[in-house]
Formats: sequence, structure tokens, C-alpha cells
Amino acid sequence: MRKVSKKAFTNAALTHTFRELDKLAGAEDAAKIAILNQSVQRGWLGVFSLKDNGAGVQRDPSAEIEAQRVARIKADGEEMSRKYEELRRRETTAIREKMKNMVTP
Repeated sequence: MRKVSKKAFTNAALTHTFRELDKLAGAEDAAKIAILNQSVQRGWLGVFSLKDNGAGVQRDPSAEIEAQRVARIKADGEEMSRKYEELRRRETTAIREKMKNMVTP
């Protein structure tokens, strides 16, 4: 929508949008995604609280699926970080041992 209206998304606007999402949804990724989807679907330039669709607050199944995917990616990233750190520790120890053996006659 911003492209059509020729309103660029500046870094300041992006930062403000992220802050607004945090205010509206807290740490709940599914709610943030639902808010973004609502804004895109309705052609809004900003983010606003989820609107009531007559049967309660809108639930966006795709947002919940996306939030689960994001959570899995975060968990995988954390696991990869742990594995990398362990591997780095082992390599460092192995290098130190080799250097110690080279110095010691």
C-alpha cells in the first residue's frame, strides 16, 4: 500500500511500527502477525488493535501457524548457537593441547 501511495517506509517509521506492535500485542507473536495481516488486508498504513468481527476478536489461523514457525526457527537458532559454542570450545581446547605438546619436549 505504501508503494502505491508513494510513501516510503523509513527506518524511523519501522521502529515506531515495531514499538506499536509491542504495545498492542506484547510478546505474543501470533497477535503481532494477525495485526500486520489485518493492516495489509484493509490497506492501512499503520497498525491498530485487532477489530471485532462480530464473533469476538479476529483470530487469524495463518498468524498462529506463522508464530509457531517463528518459534521453531528461534528454538533451532538457539540450538545451533549452543552447538556452535560447544564445537568452538572443543576446537580451542584441542588447539591448546597441540600447542602445549609442541612446546613440551
